Amino acid sequence: MAHYRQILLHCYFHRLTQLVIQSLMIALSMIMGHPGYYNAAIDEIFVNRLIPMMFSHVVTSKRAPEEALTQADQEVRKIYDKWRSEGKI
Repeated sequence: MAHYRQILLHCYFHRLTQLVIQSLMIALSMIMGHPGYYNAAIDEIFVNRLIPMMFSHVVTSKRAPEEALTQADQEVRKIYDKWRSEGKI
């Protein structure tokens, strides 16, 4: 009986963690560009859903948090470098 209780508690806290992360994703995606200006690089990051995908990889245990952050950071840097080389930002 205790084993089922542990499973239920694990499922409850796992779902609670998912809801917290999803609400954080919504809050972060609503202020793209803040406090600076919205530009082409930010638009590409938003359209490609890099930040929500980073969180979803962590929540679904596809990647460790550090690995997901590192990958997202590399992709964001590539996008910014591309737009800087074109002189758009």
